[in-house]
Amino acid sequence: MSTTSTVLLFITSICGIAIVSSLLVAGSLFFDAQEFLETSLDEMESFKHYSDVAWKDMISSNTFDRKKREEEDKPCGCPCANGPNHCPPGEAGPPGPPGLPENSAVLLDSRRFRAQQVDRRRQAVTEKWNTSVKKNRLAKKDNVEAKPPRNNVNE
Repeated sequence: MSTTSTVLLFITSICGIAIVSSLLVAGSLFFDAQEFLETSLDEMESFKHYSDVAWKDMISSNTFDRKKREEEDKPCGCPCANGPNHCPPGEAGPPGPPGLPENSAVLLDSRRFRAQQVDRRRQAVTEKWNTSVKKNRLAKKDNVEAKPPRNNVNE
C-alpha cells in the first residue's frame, strides 16, 4: 500500500467514525426529547386530574350562593335608590372611627407578619405539589399507578 492510500484510508475511517457518532448523538437527543414530551404530557394529565377534583369540590360545596344587586334590599327602603335622588337630606350620622394613631408601626409590623405567613403557606403548598409530582414520576418509572383514575367532571 502506498502512503496516499494509507492517508485516504485513515481520513475515511475518521469520517466514518464521525458520521456514526453523529448518528448516535442525534438518536440520543431524539429519545431525550421524546422522554421530555412524555413527562410533560403526564404532568399535564396529573394537573388536569387535580384541577378537575378541585373544581368538583368547589361546585359541590355550594359556596356560590350569591344574589344579584337588583335583588338586594334597598338600604333606605324608598324608590329614590332606583333613580336620581331628589329627597331632602336627612340627619347627620354618628361620627366615624378615629384615624390611624401617629405611631402606626405596630400596624405595619402586623401586615408584614401576615404577608410572611402567606408566603410560608404558599411555599408549603408548592412543596406538597412538587413531592406529589415526584411520586408520580417515580411510580411511572416503576410501572405503578400512583394517581386514581381520572373522573369526568360532568358526572
